Amino acid sequence: MPRLKSNVKEGKYEMSQGTHNGFQIFLENADRKNVEGLVEDLLKESTKKPSIEKMGKKEIKVDDIVINGVSDQPVDVYFVFDESKQRLTVTGFFDMGTAYLSSASFPANFRSGEKFMRRIGIRLQKQALAEKIEEASSAMSQLERDKSNLEKEKSKLESSIKDCESTIANAKDDLKANASEQESKAREMGEQKKQLEMLQKSMDGIKEE
Repeated sequence: MPRLKSNVKEGKYEMSQGTHNGFQIFLENADRKNVEGLVEDLLKESTKKPSIEKMGKKEIKVDDIVINGVSDQPVDVYFVFDESKQRLTVTGFFDMGTAYLSSASFPANFRSGEKFMRRIGIRLQKQALAEKIEEASSAMSQLERDKSNLEKEKSKLESSIKDCESTIANAKDDLKANASEQESKAREMGEQKKQLEMLQKSMDGIKEE
């Protein structure tokens, strides 16, 4: 999950307009395009349609924007994105007109610049957590569906067992009835055999002269 590696670091950094004071933040495992989108969302909280201009492959410029706490007047803001395999470095430069925002030149304003940069990391963390929550909720829903299916299967199996038990019970009754009928038939056969033997004896006793 993308996370804020450290607090915002103030220093002199290179950008399209030279080397100037800026505020830098390090984000681990962050996607540049996604972070650029988060920066744009934050800018839209200051103005509905921020004027964003590409300044090369890794820099953007925001023209004439008023950021709360940074300045009451429109300023130009530059963002430089340095991307490596596992870390994205975002540096913000606030051109105040007379100089770039710094703790030395603008002691009453620089904290707002730091805060803006820190909010990028916070937004990224919240976004990542929201994605994790969505994934966890989806997994929970799947588990609930699986459990419901297992409960239905259990009910079917229990019903099948009852049917089988009923069939077995009926078969046992049929076996008892069959055994009783066999005994009855055996007795009838015994009587029939005796009668047959008597008739045969009578037949044998008749002599022709």
